Amino acid sequence: MDPRVEALAASAHPATAIATEVTIRRAKHFTCPARCGIIYGFRRQPRVSDVSDGRLKDLAAAAAPAIREIMDDDTTAASVPQLADVFVDAAPVQLQVSTLQGRCYQLLDEDEDEALPGEVFPLAIFCFAATYGDFEDMRDLRATLAVPVAIQGMVVAVVETDDHSDGEANVDLEYVGIEGYAYVPPDHGS
Repeated sequence: MDPRVEALAASAHPATAIATEVTIRRAKHFTCPARCGIIYGFRRQPRVSDVSDGRLKDLAAAAAPAIREIMDDDTTAASVPQLADVFVDAAPVQLQVSTLQGRCYQLLDEDEDEALPGEVFPLAIFCFAATYGDFEDMRDLRATLAVPVAIQGMVVAVVETDDHSDGEANVDLEYVGIEGYAYVPPDHGS
């Protein structure tokens, strides 16, 4: 067992998921697939107020320019530090992804090399290329997390869509999920 997982999950609810990978799937035959976004992790069950109070939306809006730039900047040298400015004490770590037409970063605590603290935290950001050839080749973006993370829920904020319509954007995101395993602390086992 990874000691980082033990430490994260020790005070968590018995039904905690340990996320080891994220998957973002764009819907195939629609006009405005999500291009960039943030996956927020929760160390408790998400609540309606988490979205309705506007905090996550404001954070996503502040991070949007840097997230958009990540896909457009081949080196990402300028945009990655901008992410650290928005997500205080965060160190963005580029993840290996399943497609050449996308990028994903896990946001870690810059001093601890572990997931950011708090009940609600930005887990990862993702981007798909603005221009692409065969849409079928870039449907899924899968990334193995640099550090496993204990979560009980997640919310996705779409920062930008590929809008090919008349300005009436509909957001097409087929699936966002995690892969990993369930963790039950030893004292909750039987």
